[in-house]
Amino acid sequence: MDMHWLSDKGHTITGIELVEQAVHQFFDEAKTTPAIQQEGAHKRYTAGDLTILQGDLFTLPAEAASCEAWYDRAAMVALPSTMRQAYVNQIHSLCTPGSVGLMITFAYPQEQMQGPPFSLPDQEVSALFADRFQVTLLETVQLEDEKQRGLSELTSSVFKLVRI
Repeated sequence: MDMHWLSDKGHTITGIELVEQAVHQFFDEAKTTPAIQQEGAHKRYTAGDLTILQGDLFTLPAEAASCEAWYDRAAMVALPSTMRQAYVNQIHSLCTPGSVGLMITFAYPQEQMQGPPFSLPDQEVSALFADRFQVTLLETVQLEDEKQRGLSELTSSVFKLVRI
């Protein structure tokens, strides 16, 4: 929904998705048939100003998706902590200097739930991004309706990340 909304506002959108079925669902919901092109280990699905690169983010070459703005709705929280530095490195390589990112995270006592989503505390976001991005915490909210999962607390934070 976010990508469709941004496209409707006149932006050129490139999404990256690991699961091919999710890509098909995206275009089916939009009632659009994309052009499909194999590019190495990835498939490029394109319809108008919307492109989705289907494949592993970590093997995507930097020139495949140079971006000026990016949005992480649930990517980094889907990764265990052992993979997060590689994620930050890849985002850095895909973004141009000055590019702006918006990232939404979740934090909870990790021992209370197996991820994904994995807990990603605000301090960890700052530690991972601070040397190559300007990190600004925009908002943190308590998610009371999620306590039904057996969590003693759950917060969601929104970060603005600007590549240095």
